[in-house]
Amino acid sequence: MILDEISSLLLPDWEHRKTILNFESWLMLKRREATMKLEVSEIFGPTLQGEGPSIGKPATFIRLRRCNLQCTWCDTKYTWDKNDPGYSFFASMNYHEIAGLALLKHGGVSTRLIVITGGEPLIWRTQLIELVRVHFTDEVATPQYRIEIETNGTIHPRTLADLSNVFFNVSPKLSSSGNDDLKTIRDEPMKFFSDMAMMNKAIFKFVLSDLRSDGVEIIDIVQKYKIPSHSVYLMPQGTTVKEIVEGSQAVFALAISKGWNATTRLHTLAYGNRRGI
Repeated sequence: MILDEISSLLLPDWEHRKTILNFESWLMLKRREATMKLEVSEIFGPTLQGEGPSIGKPATFIRLRRCNLQCTWCDTKYTWDKNDPGYSFFASMNYHEIAGLALLKHGGVSTRLIVITGGEPLIWRTQLIELVRVHFTDEVATPQYRIEIETNGTIHPRTLADLSNVFFNVSPKLSSSGNDDLKTIRDEPMKFFSDMAMMNKAIFKFVLSDLRSDGVEIIDIVQKYKIPSHSVYLMPQGTTVKEIVEGSQAVFALAISKGWNATTRLHTLAYGNRRGI
């Protein structure tokens, strides 16, 4: 009897405390989500992946803003160059909003491929871990989505690489990109991505603009980091059909001589340098 009376006196206070604790947890979650926003240049699809091992497959693209390099021939300067007219056009979105819009764009496409590109998307690796884990993994999506992250290979992905459905399309930038060599090739992430390639979790895609100079540099990088041949892709540099066609012969020659793969830029062949394709 006495215990029942004590319990009845304590219960309202405990229920009140639980309510406060639940509210505080909810508030902390909302505050965390507010700090987990990403700068998005565009989300588009369904379209086709135009490059690499998934070329020709239906996909939705999430293009993030900002980059740690400044390639002279970059065709998406609007993601990082403040002098580009398109630089100021972006949206600051949390990972729930990004996933919602990407899934809406993806629609009823049978191939569940999401390509996260940039800019340099691994600048946002902390936020990307939440985006993929919360919205695109086994536990929340059946069948799960294949996530391809297009990166220049200068930033270590950390625990993002632990997610089973995340794959990396690594495109190291050569001297012909106009960047400082010390910025473009970094040992720690390059060794890590090479290990990922051994497990079929990464490929290396090199843009070839000059067979002689670029070819020597690519061979040196592949040998230095012990990149497996099956994961090496060569692609012609260019933003026009003419440039892609003219550059393809050099790509063929080097790929055949080294036992590597070749890829084109399917979207450029179809639409030139048009955005949102």
